[in-house]
Amino acid sequence: MDMFHQSRSGLQILSIFIGMKWACLIMGLLLYSCWIKAQSYFNNPGKLSVHVSPLLLIDENPRYRLGIDYSLDADWKLSLETGMGNDHINHMMVKGSRWENKFNIVEFRTEVKRQLLRADPHCGYLALEFFHQQAKARFENGYFLTVRHSPTFFDQVDYMNRKTGINIKGGAAIMLNKKCFIDFYAGLGLAFRHIRYTNLENPVYQHYELFKYPFINKFFRYQGRRFRPQLPVGFRLGFHLY
Repeated sequence: MDMFHQSRSGLQILSIFIGMKWACLIMGLLLYSCWIKAQSYFNNPGKLSVHVSPLLLIDENPRYRLGIDYSLDADWKLSLETGMGNDHINHMMVKGSRWENKFNIVEFRTEVKRQLLRADPHCGYLALEFFHQQAKARFENGYFLTVRHSPTFFDQVDYMNRKTGINIKGGAAIMLNKKCFIDFYAGLGLAFRHIRYTNLENPVYQHYELFKYPFINKFFRYQGRRFRPQLPVGFRLGFHLY
């Protein structure tokens, strides 16, 4: 049985490695094609803009996110984003939050956009996004579930969730005036999550057959590694610098 679980874990790690290898290869090819295309426009710099994502302040993981876009030419854009959240932002939530204290989240995102539809000055686009996110918090008087769904109760515990993935998105950038724009987007993606619970105080283990599960358990209660689908939807407010 131990050999079976070891081989199964080995296959999971191998599949993750192969998947990330292909993702990095695709990202590299896209960036290279953008760089090649940009050479013919070297003497004509593209537009640089900044943007923010207001909806994330009321997200379940509340955070600020700031990004920049650089237009390589009329068709291609590169985008970089970074986000952060902490207890101060978390306590601003009107309806409260799942995070109790010592909440901290950081994220990094990079995106390649191909503009397809144009109705000057507006345009539609397709985008490929890669991201990495890490969230930490401290919980009190609760429980979490292992891979086999056996609950562990605790007085206090440290929580960490690492998430790495890829999204394919479609969107539309609408100019509000000569400088300001709003960017609506939606898409579908896949992320690999690794959730850990550490530094347990007074842990109590219970067999899963004796535990009465809630109708819906939030994803953060499941310790371990797993893939989960992503549904990125939102909008960004931006400003063209030049």
